[in-house]
Amino acid sequence: ITQAIFELQDRKGSSRDAIWKFLLVKFPEGVRDKKVFIARLYKLSKEDNHIQNVKDNIHRFRLSQSYRA
Repeated sequence: ITQAIFELQDRKGSSRDAIWKFLLVKFPEGVRDKKVFIARLYKLSKEDNHIQNVKDNIHRFRLSQSYRA
């Protein structure tokens, strides 16, 4: 998920659908269930300081400045 957000490099944050599509293309054998993906994405955003929700939109995510550096 972190790799997807880093490579998509969307200025306003990457949408969860864009991250999902990236993972389907990059790792087709590892991604199976979208509901599990969404649950893991939100869990990572709450537990990990590197992935953050964009404040205006809860369906967009970006990496923290310190992690990108």
